[in-house]
Amino acid sequence: MAATLAAVLAAGPACTADPELFTGPAGIDPDDELPAAQAKRIEAARDICVGCPARLPCLAYALRTLPAAGVWGGLTPEELHRLAGAGPDWRREAAA
Repeated sequence: MAATLAAVLAAGPACTADPELFTGPAGIDPDDELPAAQAKRIEAARDICVGCPARLPCLAYALRTLPAAGVWGGLTPEELHRLAGAGPDWRREAAA
């Protein structure tokens, strides 16, 4: 898995420029981010992901690790978990 992350970073992904665009505002719990602001941020992150040279390795890394937050390869955690076939209780399991 470390090799996959290294490949993502070696590709020079645009997400390293403004991490808060992909992870949300620092110091704010994802559940506390205003829905309109979160939707706008996620849309902007997706726009960057579309042309990113690291999109596929990033997506592969995210599908292996199933992060609970952020935008990875243009997908949200909810989308990643659905794509990976995780059950509907993945949020509860991730919090445990």
